[in-house]
Amino acid sequence: MMKKLSALFIISVIFSFVAQAQTWNNTGPWPDTSWLNGTQGIAVDPDGKVWYSDYWNQDTLDDGTGTRCIYCFHPDGTPASFSPIKVINVGGPFGTYDTLGTKSTYGVKTELKTGNIIYTNSNSDVFLINYKTGDGLAKANLGIGSLACPASDTNGTIFIIDVTAGSIIKMLSWDGFSTTFTDLGNAIENTPDLSRCLEVSADGNTIYAAYLTASRGVLIYHRADEFSPYLVVDSTTFKGWAVESITMHPITGNLWLSGNSYYYTAVDSLTLQNCGQLLTKNVWYAYDFGSSAIVDSIAWLWYPHPDSLSDQQRSDLYRPRGIDFCPTGDTAYIGTFGSNVEWGIERVIRDTPYLGVE
Repeated sequence: MMKKLSALFIISVIFSFVAQAQTWNNTGPWPDTSWLNGTQGIAVDPDGKVWYSDYWNQDTLDDGTGTRCIYCFHPDGTPASFSPIKVINVGGPFGTYDTLGTKSTYGVKTELKTGNIIYTNSNSDVFLINYKTGDGLAKANLGIGSLACPASDTNGTIFIIDVTAGSIIKMLSWDGFSTTFTDLGNAIENTPDLSRCLEVSADGNTIYAAYLTASRGVLIYHRADEFSPYLVVDSTTFKGWAVESITMHPITGNLWLSGNSYYYTAVDSLTLQNCGQLLTKNVWYAYDFGSSAIVDSIAWLWYPHPDSLSDQQRSDLYRPRGIDFCPTGDTAYIGTFGSNVEWGIERVIRDTPYLGVE
């Protein structure tokens, strides 16, 4: 019996060591160096296609005017047949046609119930896009200002946060056939600071809202059930973090988030106090709430810039504005926002595929 227990213990130790020893390998610019860094959100759909919205005018309309675009690529880097999306048509030939044009794109996210793509912009528009065809499914204008990168739970509730302080976190849903959304009310009535993103738990009862400038950190709101109000339950775990992109890992359930950049810098004294370490600029960290610890990380590849690149240059070039994972969780796509002169997306591959939840 003791020999069996000893053997099980050894196997357990070996498995634990292997699980902790996994690394992520950054393969560099993806799909190539021509896709410049105007990234505002990255989303991976159920087929593994990678979506990102571009802040800058990267293309032109038929009349020659510049326009923002939403891009979609297959996992091998080839564009989807409908990419780039310059105009979103909702409701078919007799529906609405919205040109992206000069409306600054602020985020894309996968809607977890259907796999469709949520898109937000500076005009206070939110769209739902069919992930298989690129067609618009629903649209609403919230009239509250620029909309940051959204989030969704597995019930189909969409959570929208305004970029500016003193606004709301709105909840919407789509019934599967209408060309607009159902307004489910406000989750939060008065946001404390500027925000670029938020994430929610699978059941929608916990919101992770990232705030910048004076309130650097993530406020964690929770409700007991769908009939109860959201209340702040944690304001310290991520206090001092400068979070510009955030997502939940599809396999481990860990929360991945950027923590520091040359533009929005983390507060070192607070991150040391609350999570026990300094945060490296342009690194995304995985936080495991079960162990209350940072358990993994992914870094932006700075190549080919030399170490002598000034902080101001890096501030202008690289702000960590996008992260998402393929459905199996072992490939990540990370993106930066900047001056439109460097690549904006990188692919990072885990050296060992996930065999289950670690």
